[in-house]
Amino acid sequence: MSTTTDYREDEPFTVQAAGPLTAWRRHWVLGVVAALLGAALGVGAAFVLPVTYTAEARVAVGSGDLTSGAIAGFPVAASQLASNYARYVNNRGVAGTDVPEGVTLSASQIPESNVIRVEAESADPEAAREAANSAAQQLIDAVNDSGRTSADEVAAEFAKAANEDAAAQTALNAAQHDLDELLGRDNPSKSAVKDARDAVTEAAAKAAETGMRSAALKQRYTNLVAGSSTAANLLLVRTAEELDSNRTSMLARLGLAGLAAGAALGLVLSVVIERRRARSAGGTRAARTADAPGTTGA
Repeated sequence: MSTTTDYREDEPFTVQAAGPLTAWRRHWVLGVVAALLGAALGVGAAFVLPVTYTAEARVAVGSGDLTSGAIAGFPVAASQLASNYARYVNNRGVAGTDVPEGVTLSASQIPESNVIRVEAESADPEAAREAANSAAQQLIDAVNDSGRTSADEVAAEFAKAANEDAAAQTALNAAQHDLDELLGRDNPSKSAVKDARDAVTEAAAKAAETGMRSAALKQRYTNLVAGSSTAANLLLVRTAEELDSNRTSMLARLGLAGLAAGAALGLVLSVVIERRRARSAGGTRAARTADAPGTTGA
């Protein structure tokens, strides 16, 4: 009886490499170290990168002379006004005012309220605080002064129209006086009487026009003054004292990104190590099998 140990020369000697999960379990220390190093690098990057500071001031629609129940629908109207007033603020400032260099301005309504947030962002905390407070005050001035400016403009127009009406009335009285004087004479010429009457008609039409314009402007001014209310005005409710920064979000975001990148790198390294080990094991087995002598026995 004989036993022979041999192998086929064309058969490759390979060892199946471990899968990613198996490689991770075998080299979990490497994966944990790589993940921690990645997280540390992410946190370090968050401390090195520049920080943006945000300052927030708040203004509200309504200065307190009307309660929410004084007029039906006032809360809804105040909320809509807050949404409209917030559009006054943009990167160019409030109503075209200048914005300091390196500062970004924005405003938004707090949902379902009459409060407006005025925010300023800058790498300089003091610049952000000053810009937010300044923009809030500029917004208040722009809104609250609009009604007074309108009434003053109408008053100026009324004064001008009243002077024109007085001059037209004077001209009408003069034309009527000339006609009366002409009619009081003996045998006035028909052409002169016709001209005088035409002058009176023209002066009366002019006086009627200036009087109507003057009366309309007077009524408009009266309505503006009588109907003016501070209910739609803006009131500063909070100045920008506290500051927020994106440091915390940067730490969380970059730290998690570094942790994930480190863990992925650890997994890749674990798989590479396992594949090299498999190739090495396959080569060793081939060498041992090739050197093994055949065994024959009786």
